[in-house]
Amino acid sequence: MEYRSEEEDEEAGWEDVRKSRIVSKRLPLQWSPRFTENTRSSDWVNNDNEVPWIELRAEMRRQNGEVKGDRNEDESAIFDFLQGPDEVDSCMPQTDRLLNFLHGVDMNALRAETWSRQELPEVAWVDESRFRDGFQRSRPNEGLLTAHGLYKLRKRRFPIGQGGSGGSSGSDYQPERVSPGNHGRAAAAHASASAVEPQPEQPQLQLQPELQLQLQLLQLELEAKTEAQAALNLKSSPTSADLSLRPSLRSTSCSTDDPHDPDAPDTPADEAVEPDSDCLKIFVQNLDPWVAYALIGTASYVEKSAFRDALDRYLASEPFVGVTIPAQPWPVFRLELHLPFPVWKQSQNPHEDPRRGLDGEPLRNYKDVSFLNWEDGPTREYIYESHVTLIVVGSNEHAWDAVCFEDNYFEPPDSKHSVRDAYYDSLGQDGMPVDPLLGDDSDLNFSPRKPREYFLAALLTRTKQVKRHWLQIEARLKKSKRIYERRYRSDLSELRGRHPTQEAGNRDRNLQRFSHWVQEIRDLSTQLSDDIAKTVDAYRDFKSDHARIFHDLDESGCGAENLHEILKIVRDLELLKRNFKAMEKRCEVTAKRLDTDNNNRQGRLAQANKGMAEVMMKYVTPLGLTAAIFSMDKKVLPPFIPQSSPSFFIILLVLFAFAHSIHLQPAKVVTRIGFVGRKLKAATTEVLLVRQLNLRPPWNLRRRRNPGNQGTIEALI
Repeated sequence: MEYRSEEEDEEAGWEDVRKSRIVSKRLPLQWSPRFTENTRSSDWVNNDNEVPWIELRAEMRRQNGEVKGDRNEDESAIFDFLQGPDEVDSCMPQTDRLLNFLHGVDMNALRAETWSRQELPEVAWVDESRFRDGFQRSRPNEGLLTAHGLYKLRKRRFPIGQGGSGGSSGSDYQPERVSPGNHGRAAAAHASASAVEPQPEQPQLQLQPELQLQLQLLQLELEAKTEAQAALNLKSSPTSADLSLRPSLRSTSCSTDDPHDPDAPDTPADEAVEPDSDCLKIFVQNLDPWVAYALIGTASYVEKSAFRDALDRYLASEPFVGVTIPAQPWPVFRLELHLPFPVWKQSQNPHEDPRRGLDGEPLRNYKDVSFLNWEDGPTREYIYESHVTLIVVGSNEHAWDAVCFEDNYFEPPDSKHSVRDAYYDSLGQDGMPVDPLLGDDSDLNFSPRKPREYFLAALLTRTKQVKRHWLQIEARLKKSKRIYERRYRSDLSELRGRHPTQEAGNRDRNLQRFSHWVQEIRDLSTQLSDDIAKTVDAYRDFKSDHARIFHDLDESGCGAENLHEILKIVRDLELLKRNFKAMEKRCEVTAKRLDTDNNNRQGRLAQANKGMAEVMMKYVTPLGLTAAIFSMDKKVLPPFIPQSSPSFFIILLVLFAFAHSIHLQPAKVVTRIGFVGRKLKAATTEVLLVRQLNLRPPWNLRRRRNPGNQGTIEALI
């Protein structure tokens, strides 16, 4: 194995990024033929990529004497794991987000044989299976695991030497790994192989550390070859065909076998022999920093970038659905789905996310939407943030991993919607082994065996899950809006026609509640409209740029059928997006209408209050002040104000005049004076005309008509 310095490694990483960008601009996304080559699954897992990436990185730093700041060896390797190829030390938004979440965790605690810290929750489910010759074999299930148990499953997936670089590729048969309890058979196999082909002596040379490490790897490969030859000699030993075997469901199109395997089963008879891990599945509910560290500590070179990006997108809760084939020395595929969605729940108290970052903020938030419920009661309503992440990564269709992270923190402790309940239900007499990556009602025996088919099955399940939660929230908002229109909008229309002072308290309470409801649902519908728009855009990108990866699947298989069903659900999500957008616009109109009603009501109320204030100031206040003055002791009153009726009325008239002068509006006074002036002028003209005609008072004009002056008099009148 050749180690590079940190500068060389970073430069190589940047070169890979540049190549991938050039290739992505020139060529459309394609499923590489190397993913389906006529090889055995074990040929795609060599000695190097079965070693955790952080251990390789730590070894490289040890040999090159590299130190990064005040970090120890593990911290430096993990920091390199988290740092993306496009990030530099001065600007690392993604790395900072990951480090904010991964705090208070120690890799040495995970490496310990026994756990000595605070008890960890059982949140992980693992399945390792092998598909050969119509049979499926799984390694013994360890049950639900904590982060410590997940890290202890750090085993080799294939025997040493079966990799593409060191395995005996010319042989059709490769033995399964020997479990730790079967040392006798392994020793016998090694002895038999040594008798047939003596192991070469190793030269005693003083070499550089890098060359010594390479020589050790070569020695391991030679030993593995001899063990493989010994296993061939033991192939004819008695076997137990029923050992942990599940017959493949050949009628199921999703359960196709590996066409490149030999016709005869090659499973050994010894019960202590573990099957190879062609397919590794990991399901985690409520990913915490300890589980994330366990995954980082066991991720190989092939899985490193995929796991790092999956953790980052899970923490950021960003939607993405698609296929990534990065430029690497050998082809690696990544099938990914990252789907945030809201979850509506009812409870007396909210269920807060216990996962806290270094800044003290929870990973996921919630919103109190109890305003949707028009009935008062102890039960409140909440909308929780939730996210599901699933990645399928591998180098070949016969050796791949599937990892899923799902949020479940908002469920009560006695809920049945957890992987723990699904696992223990499967242990019953009528229990069915469940594949939680595909949903609680999926049968592990029927899981697709090829990565693309498996990804489409998982994407279909999770897309249905997302649609189900969005439909539930849409129905809840519509129900609340119908109650608003039926029960309270009619009351509001009745209150509009009443006098502003009638039932003021009831009206104010109703209008205040209307206003609060409209503002809250407007903000909520705007947020939901933006969130579902991002999700629909992610599906639209998948449909236009990534769906072609699955077009070569067999039309008669479940892969093509699942893809068609997914695209159909995407159209339903687009309709939901339009519905939320329309709801947002209707809320805007309702808010404007309610603001107009409130303004009109305030204007009418102000006019009514103004009239009442004028009455109080012009009439009630002068009368009250006059009464107060004459209620005072004679010694206090001035001598020029005798306590008599004339003085009472004089003071009352003075206060009346003063109060009216305060409310005197010059513009209205001028208008009234002008109106009176016009009336006086008209009356003066009429009096002069009467005098010229020698008539009596004007009210007798109509009784005495002069034919000669009738028109003139009527016109003047």
